[in-house]
Amino acid sequence: MTAVLIVDDDPILRAVAAEALRGLRPVFEAENGAEALEVLQNEDIGLVFLDMLMPVKDGYEVLLEIRNRFPTLKVAAMSGGGRIGAQDLLATARVFGAQAALRKPLGAADFVSATRALLD
Repeated sequence: MTAVLIVDDDPILRAVAAEALRGLRPVFEAENGAEALEVLQNEDIGLVFLDMLMPVKDGYEVLLEIRNRFPTLKVAAMSGGGRIGAQDLLATARVFGAQAALRKPLGAADFVSATRALLD
């Protein structure tokens, strides 16, 4: 069974997502884009929940690398906004190849329904 990777610098969001998906799929976590790419290299990941605004390597850099190295991997972009605004960030993520765009804050049910929609 393919796993899900939660990539976000917010440990609370990662914990909520991991708990919601436990039992549904194996779950891996990364707190930044560099860690995410390491996990993708070593694990059988089918879906990445990817925060767009993170330190070290932002979501756009990771998304472009995913499209180059793992072209069939499903990606759900996440953002609560910033200086630009969540809608613009998420629309850009779609252009870069994300299959879904989720606006923060997210609850457990959001992760479950997105996982089922993208992987089942």
